Amino acid sequence: MLLKKRSSPQFDWIDATTLAIYALLLAWTVWHHEPWADESQAWLLARDSSFRELVFRRMHYEGTPVLWQTILWALVRLHLPFAAFPWVAAGFALTGVFVLVRYAPLPRIFSITIPFTFFLAYQYAAVARDYVLFPLLLFLVCILYAAKQPKPTLFAFVAGLFANLTTHAFVLSIVFAVLYGCQRAVRQRNDGAKGWYVRLGIAAALFALLAGFAAIVAAPAPDVGFAVESKVGSGPLHRLLLRFIPPEQLPPGAPALDPSVFSPDPSSPPHGALVGTVWAAYNDLPTAGLPAKLLGKAVLILSAATFPVSESNLLACSFLLLAMLWLWSRRSLSLLLPYAALLCFFAVVWVYVHHTGLSLLALLAAVWIASDRPQTRGPRWISPAFAAVSLLVISLQIGWTAYAVHRDTEEAYDPGKETYDFLSQHFPRARLASFVFEAEDVQPYASHNLFLNQPHSFRVFSASTNTDRRRTEATAEKPDVIVDADLVSGDETIMNQWLPIVPSWQHIGHGILDYWEANGFHETHRFCGYRPFRFGISNIVCDVILERNG
Repeated sequence: MLLKKRSSPQFDWIDATTLAIYALLLAWTVWHHEPWADESQAWLLARDSSFRELVFRRMHYEGTPVLWQTILWALVRLHLPFAAFPWVAAGFALTGVFVLVRYAPLPRIFSITIPFTFFLAYQYAAVARDYVLFPLLLFLVCILYAAKQPKPTLFAFVAGLFANLTTHAFVLSIVFAVLYGCQRAVRQRNDGAKGWYVRLGIAAALFALLAGFAAIVAAPAPDVGFAVESKVGSGPLHRLLLRFIPPEQLPPGAPALDPSVFSPDPSSPPHGALVGTVWAAYNDLPTAGLPAKLLGKAVLILSAATFPVSESNLLACSFLLLAMLWLWSRRSLSLLLPYAALLCFFAVVWVYVHHTGLSLLALLAAVWIASDRPQTRGPRWISPAFAAVSLLVISLQIGWTAYAVHRDTEEAYDPGKETYDFLSQHFPRARLASFVFEAEDVQPYASHNLFLNQPHSFRVFSASTNTDRRRTEATAEKPDVIVDADLVSGDETIMNQWLPIVPSWQHIGHGILDYWEANGFHETHRFCGYRPFRFGISNIVCDVILERNG
């Protein structure tokens, strides 16, 4: 029964038990999880922005469409407190898993184990970011894509919503929509269906409208200071954006931005030709030439593909190769195009460890859609071999989940709440200033902006008004306490999947701490959080309290 593929959607006591165990595990994790700065940022944007400002101004500095922030904006207006926000996110994750368990045309052994893999049970469930909606919307796209009775308008609507979730979802939705449109056009024309082009045209127009809105909202500001900064800082794209999106401006009379004090300097690549090439490609630095740049991007794509599968490159490559063979045997290799497009997006735009699971979900979507297609070529051992390796990967990832839940239960994921409680108790009326984005984790616990050097409770990722480079301006305000963040790189980083590129346990942002200690402040307290990933730590973030000397 566990190995037999389902012929139709169903939900029996085994599925109900699976969902109940998942819900209990997720509730336990959420109860112990502390939101980090990225989770707080979305909430603060929704809390302290008008809807018009949120949609047409703030998202240009976030690099994402506005669906998640719109949901949070509505919840804030319904007086939902920040403490309830993680539970709402968990509810979306639970709904996505229900759709998987109820509708995925997979053998039962997979539908009851995949929910407990790392990304579905922890990274895109307990960590309350827009990614909690990713599985739900992607799985709905799969259901409509593979439906026996086509509903192109409904598919266009769901795919359009998916496009408005994240830029990664935008990329996937575009490719899935093109594949779906081509498939439906060929089949309905061959079947001689009347008026099929009208229905398909309406669906295409609806999707184009929704996807176009997502693109307009997420278009980067000309002075964006995050992820794609090097891609819009000059040239025709910069000039185009200037025509439609006015950049942020420093207050009248404010001093010019101070030099950056962050370290290590990404312009100094590690030793070794190949390692230096990959480092330069990852950081979008000038390279020796196009071949070197392509080589670096190829290694990044390979790393992004294997990192979310296994620490073992042999196991990861075996799994990916068998997945491709399995799709090929069902004449479904075209379903790998969304997966391939996302990997290219990672390499060209930006990727961090928590993004990599999205590609694994894109691969799951391809398998989901192709599951109803019979094997028409290749040896018979492909399916059992793919199933066996998949179960091995699933078992490994369930271990990742257990490790992450244990770490999140035993120690803080983020120090924001502890830092806020300390500041409230010891410095209730002090003049506070904050530097480094990760220190934003304290803001949602207050009803107002805590820091005198920030115009908003949330961070605006503008290169023109970079808070971390406005130290002279902040010093003139005579703060009593500086709240800074010290970031430490962990032992789990995508760049080290194939090559030893980034040393572990480096203090990435220690330069700004040195600056304040050289300019009249000293560290008095430190509160830290640890972010588990696979069987290690992706990074450590510490909120550092610095008081004025004397």
